[in-house]
Amino acid sequence: MKKFYQMKSGLTLRLLVLTIAILFAGSTKTQASHAAGADLTYRWLSGNTYEVTAAFYRDCGGIAQPTTVTLNYASANCGVNQNVTLPAINNGPVITFPCNSVQTTCSGGSTPGIQQWLYRGNITLPSACSDWKLSYSVTARNCAVTTIVQPSPCNSSTSFEPIYVEALLNNLNAPQNSSPTFSNVPISFVCLGQNFNYNHGVIDLNGDSLTYELITPLTSATTTVTYLSGYSASSPILSSPAFSINPNTGDLFMNPTAIQVSVVAIRVKEYRNGILIGSVIRDMQIYSRNCTPNFVPFASGINGTSENTAYVCPGSALCFNITSGDPNPGQTVVMTWNSGIPAATFNISGSPYPTGQFCWTPQPSDARSQPYTFTVTVRDDACPLNGVQTYSFSVYVPDVDGTVASSNYNGFGVSCNGSTNGSLTVTPTGGIAPFTYSWNTYPVQTGAVATGLGAGNYQVVVTDSIGCQVTLNGSITEPTLLNASAVVNQDATCANANGSATLSGAGGAGGYSYNWSNGVTTAANAGLLPGTYTGTVTDANGCSAVSQATDPSQQSVNASICSGGTYLLPDGNSVSVGGVYTTTLMSSLGCDSVIVTTLSVNSVITVQENVSICDGNTYLLPNGQVVSTGGVYTSNLLTSAGCDSIITTTLTVNPIYAFIENVSVCDGDSYTLPNGNSVSAAGTYVSMLTSVSGCDSVITTNLSLNPVYALAENVSICDGASYVLPNGNTVTVAGSFVSMLTSVSGCDSVITSNVTVNPVYALAENVSICDGSTYTLPNGQVVSTGGVYTSNLQTTAGCDSIITTTVNVNATASSTTNASICSGGSYTLPDGVVVSQSGTYTSTLQTQAGCDSIVTTNLIVNDVFQSSESVSICSGQSYVLPNGQTVSQAGVYTSNLTTQSGCDSVVTSTLSFIQVSVPVITAQGSTTFCAGGSVTLSSSAEANYQWLRNNVPINGATSQSYVANKSGNYKMQITTACGLRYSNKIVVTKNPLPVVSVSPGGFNNVCIGDSILLTASVNLSGNVGYQWYRNNLPIAGATNATYYAKTTGRFKVVATNLLTGCTGLSNQSRITVLNFTANITHDIPLVTCFEDITMTLNTTAGAGAIYQWRMDGIDIPGANGLTYVTKNPGVYNVKVTAANGCSKISNSLTVSINCNDTRLSDMLQVSPNPAKGQVAIETFYHKEVQMSAELYDMTGRQLKTICTNLEAKGYTKVTFNTTGLNAGIYLIRVSDSGIPRTIRLIVE
Repeated sequence: MKKFYQMKSGLTLRLLVLTIAILFAGSTKTQASHAAGADLTYRWLSGNTYEVTAAFYRDCGGIAQPTTVTLNYASANCGVNQNVTLPAINNGPVITFPCNSVQTTCSGGSTPGIQQWLYRGNITLPSACSDWKLSYSVTARNCAVTTIVQPSPCNSSTSFEPIYVEALLNNLNAPQNSSPTFSNVPISFVCLGQNFNYNHGVIDLNGDSLTYELITPLTSATTTVTYLSGYSASSPILSSPAFSINPNTGDLFMNPTAIQVSVVAIRVKEYRNGILIGSVIRDMQIYSRNCTPNFVPFASGINGTSENTAYVCPGSALCFNITSGDPNPGQTVVMTWNSGIPAATFNISGSPYPTGQFCWTPQPSDARSQPYTFTVTVRDDACPLNGVQTYSFSVYVPDVDGTVASSNYNGFGVSCNGSTNGSLTVTPTGGIAPFTYSWNTYPVQTGAVATGLGAGNYQVVVTDSIGCQVTLNGSITEPTLLNASAVVNQDATCANANGSATLSGAGGAGGYSYNWSNGVTTAANAGLLPGTYTGTVTDANGCSAVSQATDPSQQSVNASICSGGTYLLPDGNSVSVGGVYTTTLMSSLGCDSVIVTTLSVNSVITVQENVSICDGNTYLLPNGQVVSTGGVYTSNLLTSAGCDSIITTTLTVNPIYAFIENVSVCDGDSYTLPNGNSVSAAGTYVSMLTSVSGCDSVITTNLSLNPVYALAENVSICDGASYVLPNGNTVTVAGSFVSMLTSVSGCDSVITSNVTVNPVYALAENVSICDGSTYTLPNGQVVSTGGVYTSNLQTTAGCDSIITTTVNVNATASSTTNASICSGGSYTLPDGVVVSQSGTYTSTLQTQAGCDSIVTTNLIVNDVFQSSESVSICSGQSYVLPNGQTVSQAGVYTSNLTTQSGCDSVVTSTLSFIQVSVPVITAQGSTTFCAGGSVTLSSSAEANYQWLRNNVPINGATSQSYVANKSGNYKMQITTACGLRYSNKIVVTKNPLPVVSVSPGGFNNVCIGDSILLTASVNLSGNVGYQWYRNNLPIAGATNATYYAKTTGRFKVVATNLLTGCTGLSNQSRITVLNFTANITHDIPLVTCFEDITMTLNTTAGAGAIYQWRMDGIDIPGANGLTYVTKNPGVYNVKVTAANGCSKISNSLTVSINCNDTRLSDMLQVSPNPAKGQVAIETFYHKEVQMSAELYDMTGRQLKTICTNLEAKGYTKVTFNTTGLNAGIYLIRVSDSGIPRTIRLIVE
């Protein structure tokens, strides 16, 4: 869960409503004036028609309210200045709520009372203008205000100072805008010397930006009140700390230092996209009074802190507590909330200081830039001065979003095909700054700009400061591969300069330029001699491609065969030895045509491998055969060049071990098995271990359990006695005592003694009886006088029980009550009798002590009053009844008000309204889709459209259909003759795309024959599918999270969320397979009679390469050059290792001796073979030679010298012992007068 709390002291709303006992007692001014506050708001209905509401707050101690008010609406730009009359729409409900026992001036009392009068009507503006001003004024500002200059005398209708308020409207830039509205009344009662915050509870349904400022209260469009010295709009009352306003929230803060009544005006400005589209003004009074001894109750911020603002990400749960308290001991606090967030819960518990727990899990559709607010009210029960405070809490659900923009190289994200100079820039919107970023690049980039990018699709996870995230997509495009094509149009004839060629380009970014190697800078190149000409094509991004045109005088051919094969040259000759062959033919023009053929001979490769398996397992040989027994196996395969590759596999089979153990433990104990597991139940357990050879070692454990005995006994004693336990211990208190003994098997025998101690009772009772009655004591004695009596008894357990009885004798009582009821009502006498007539009634009751109580009731019946009204409203609107209740359904309602005598004044309101149909919206397709998708929403309405997302109007969405591409709650708002109507709600869910990256990314090299492991990382756990691509084509069967790349190409992977079906495309990994040529040639035929043969290596491995010549698969020490000279028979090749670490074996050349020399041996053999122990080498020489023999392992390491420079002639036999050698394959090398031969030996 992601949530965050932040302190916003200015957001605390503390509305203190106090019952003021006397306000300026005896002053005649308060009986003449009446205006205590005013404001003016408007609501858009349709077109240029608006509903305007003027609110007037009347001090009930003054003159009567007006029956209508005059609204002026004017525009200088449009030349309009008109008036309209607004009628009253309610009966002035009282908005001050003193203690129940106190009457306000609104009901005949002396405590100040305030009424709210509303005047409302519709106006249709003649046109759209940016400077509409709506205004109204009401006479008789309250003469009780002590901080401004008042008329003198302030007791005549001709000298009252008016209250003037206005609202600005810009329906040119905001044609369907409604003004902010006020949810809290503007009359503020504050306590001397106590901190106080007040907030108007401004609500803006359009979600526009609001600012707040203090202004001097107006008396007309051009005049203001005059503050007394020391007071001003910014300092309207004496306060320490100073009076202040929060310009972002509108909170007013003060701590009054003097008893006074002041006036202040607040202007709320409304901005949309930085443009001022409207404003409203509220004029209000502030009363400061001495509240001693009461102090207002209070509520904490979030979780007992002073923080009142919380942040939570969509889909995350938010819960916090709000506690309450009261500085006055003994008071009880009541807590309520206004259900400001309907989907949330607010559970209240505890007394006298309750705690409220707020919980809400906002959905993605709830995300928006404006906060959600709710209020919590705490009220104490002090009387006559009740204290109330209301606190506001804001919850932000950030709507994190953003855009991703690509770099631009003439319409492409990178300059050249395959380039990595692209970049993506993310610009976040919504959310709480600062933001962090995570791109699916390799390595991961964390800035707002990702650089060094190649072509492909990328994703960035944007996270705001409280952890809310959004995944955005961006793509880098690349031009197609730039190709150059140089074509010979005409060959030069017999070395004349009459050839021509043309250079052309394709792909890339277009806008080609040309450059030939002979200096020509046009596409056409003429007057060419025979030869090769290089042409370069460059596009608008500076990318280039090269092509060659050859006017042939000579052709080159590269060819290869396997050792023992033949190759047919262009002139028809067949060759079987590697080398360079030149063939001269005649062209059709009579000129020479030379073809040079470079032939390489690929050798047969022999490989040895040693493998071991566990008994019962199998091994897959290189040729695909499956074997399970030890031995030597030969696999005959083909190399990549198509020649033989022989792999000899020596397979060893290792044994598996099994053991059994018998173990016993006491019941309840545990035993640790050989595999480390702990068990406590009887049974047979198998532990699978691994031997040093890596094979299974199985240990079977038979576990038995010896019993543990457990007994229990119940014992009771009297308080003060003792008991001897089975283990010999003595106890005197109640409880469960465990005696641990040992059984014959060595296990525990546990005896639990449950000891109960029966009490000896010493009780006391207080008894009251009425005068003249009697009481029976516990021991049966009867008494009738007050006193203390003792009864000695015995309990059922046989223990003492002493009861002391105190007897009190109560007397009878009498009283008189005066009561009044309203006519038609009834009164219930103390004895339960219901009466409705005036008179004196006697009730005989019982006191709390059960004795007679006589009550005399004097009852007076007061009169009641009745009236009626008929009201019509539009469907969907509401009406405030005279009793303050708001209703929205047609019907007959009764408002029960109270006269000065406390009786009913019944007003019957007959309410009717016009039914207006509401629009219905439907979705053309699924409302759940992946990021990048959308769904079209359509409305049944026919005009005046406005689409809303999360209750906020969508800018420009005024058509009958709307394409939704974000998560949210969507609905349609239309304008009817009765105002705005809203459609049903459709919830749209946009599922994020998986964020997937490939590592390693970027450019990577791999040697030919090797592979590189590509790994996909995705921000999902489970339920993920993969498909790898090479060069934008799917790779068959590559559906795992990893892939081994062996070929050159651009690799990427698509990850699919199998639950939502959404797919994410990774970054690219560009793999280049490093390859080079390695070919050896020779200068004379390979069949020789001990002449020196020079072998030459031709390779493209480049600078820094290392060469190692080999004979018969064994490195030749010191042979590390490009050439090697030999006269000895054998198979020769070169291992070339490039500077980048890649290696390659060249073709092989086989040197053989044939000179019919009688000293050559016809025979060389080893016996026995395979061998174990003594081995004989047998050979025959026709003449005397110097014979040497050595033993080598398969890595070329010499293990033993068998003989050195042994003089041999005729049949020769040399023996040696193989004892101590490991089983395997070895080489015996025999040299006679420097000529080496080898033979293979297998040792068992």
